[in-house]
Amino acid sequence: AGAQILDLVCAHCSACGHNFAWNVLGTDVSDAKRRRRELPCGHWAFRLEFRCCLHLRDSADRAETFEAFVADGQGELFGAAPQAVVSDPSARLQAQRRLDGILKSAEHPRPSTHCIAVYRSDGLGDASGAYVICDTTIELIEGAA
Repeated sequence: AGAQILDLVCAHCSACGHNFAWNVLGTDVSDAKRRRRELPCGHWAFRLEFRCCLHLRDSADRAETFEAFVADGQGELFGAAPQAVVSDPSARLQAQRRLDGILKSAEHPRPSTHCIAVYRSDGLGDASGAYVICDTTIELIEGAA
């Protein structure tokens, strides 16, 4: 089996920025938030996010590659919000199909007109900088990927 969409969901602490498994407080995330249950870091303010790294390749110059990190709390990239993915089977299936399509298109590259919004983030933790994907939606056309 390939990558699973649930493996990309994490609980992101709004206070300290630490990430934990999405189900660290159980599978009913809404209940955990309502009861203000604490994450292992001791904070109770958190949101679910998709977190992963994409290895991107320029379609015009196949030798040109770089890594970009995904932090998506709204579900823009996979077409469904992380909260919906963990609680709604139809949203999970929709997001899984989009993930499968992204992975399939990576295995079988072809000319593309995808534009991905990426910004460079420099800081003490990574002096060489890191690229982060933001405000990006990928739409897969059935049969095209």
